[in-house]
Amino acid sequence: MLRLPILRRQSLSTRNTTFDSKSTRRSVHNRVHRTRYTQFCHFVHNNETKFTYDFSPFVGRSWNISGVRVFSREGSAYYHFFTVALFPPNIKCQEQYDNFDMIGLLDQDKEAVEGLACRVTALPTPSSNRSKTAYVTPLLVASRLDSITTSRTHGNTSLSDEVLEYDSHDNTSRPLDVFFWFDPVASLSSTCPNGNQLVVVARCLPTKKQIEMRLPHSCPDGTCDGCLFLVILETAQACPVCESNDYETINGECVNGKQTIHSIPKKHCVITGAASQTKEVACSAFTAFQKTILTILVLSMVLLSIGFICICRRNRRLEYKYTRLIESHTGELPAVETCGLDEDEDDDELQDRVIFSKGRRSAPNNSRTTLRDHRENDNAAFISLDSED
Repeated sequence: MLRLPILRRQSLSTRNTTFDSKSTRRSVHNRVHRTRYTQFCHFVHNNETKFTYDFSPFVGRSWNISGVRVFSREGSAYYHFFTVALFPPNIKCQEQYDNFDMIGLLDQDKEAVEGLACRVTALPTPSSNRSKTAYVTPLLVASRLDSITTSRTHGNTSLSDEVLEYDSHDNTSRPLDVFFWFDPVASLSSTCPNGNQLVVVARCLPTKKQIEMRLPHSCPDGTCDGCLFLVILETAQACPVCESNDYETINGECVNGKQTIHSIPKKHCVITGAASQTKEVACSAFTAFQKTILTILVLSMVLLSIGFICICRRNRRLEYKYTRLIESHTGELPAVETCGLDEDEDDDELQDRVIFSKGRRSAPNNSRTTLRDHRENDNAAFISLDSED
C-alpha cells in the first residue's frame, strides 16, 4: 500500500528573514554552535587572493530539485524530490496522498520531518482524466548548517573532481566554489554509520543572474553512495563582491553636461551595493587633455605678450639714445659758443669790428641738423670789416 507525502513550507516571519547588520547577523563560517549569522564572509583562494562574499540573497529562501526519473521492472516510475534551504527558518516535508487511493491508511498519521533539507519519493500515479503525484517516505537530509568554507574537504569527507565536474577544467579555469557543509543526520541504515550529510556547492557564474539549484551530472539522483548528498547552486550571486580594484570603469561621451560611467567587473566578481554598474555624473565638453593644452596655450600667449611689450619698450629707449648719439659726432653735446667784447676792445682801433648783416639767417630744417650746418649758418651771419673796403 502506497503512502503519499506533501511538501510544505512553514510561514516565514519577518523577524527570522530580515537580515539586520546589528541584531540578526549570524556567524556561520566557523565550526561553532552559535545562532548568530553574518552577511559577509571573507575567504582566501589559492593562498593569495582574499575575496568577500555576500550571502544575504540566500537568506529566507528554499529551492525544490527533482532527481532523475527511474522506472521499475513493472513499468511504474518514481523520482526523488529535494527541498533545500541554506539558512533558517526550517522547512517541513510531510507526506501527501489521496485518502481515497490509500485504502487502509485512513487511521494513520502522515509522516513528516523538519529541517534545512529533506527528500521525499515522488510517485506519479495516473487517475481517471488527470495524473497525480504522491509523495512518500520523507527523509531528513540536513538539520543545521555547520560551516561555510572554500575547502572541499570536511572532516573525513572529501569531494572528487568528478563529482564537482572539474574534469573539463584546468587549475586556472576552475570556477570559484564555496562549500556549505551541514551537520550529519543520524540514519537507521547500516550502510551509513556516520549518518546522512549534505553539502551545497555555491558556484560563481557571473552570467547567470537567477539562482539555479541542480544535482551533479555524475550523481543525477543527488547521491552516489546513499549517504553523502550533493547539490550545486549556480548564480552570479555566489560570486565575490567586487572591491575598488576589482572592476574597470569606462567613461561614455559627455552629452548635455552629463556623462555615463560604466563599471565592468572582472570575471570572478559582481558589483553590488553602492557600486552600481552605470551611473551619471556632471561633465565638461573638454577632456582633461584638451584642458591641459588650452591652459598651456593661454599661458604661452600671456608670456609672449609680456615679452613683446618689454622688447618694444627697450627698443624705444635704444632708439632715443641712438638719435641723441647721431646728433653729436663725438657722442657729447657741443659747447655753447658766445660772442662778446672785453672792456679794452672799444679803444683799440686796430681791432677788427664786427658788423651784423641784415641778411636772413637760415634755420635748421629739423632737429636732426648736424653741428656743421649750424656753424656754417653762424659764420654767414658775420661780415669782416676788411671786406667793406
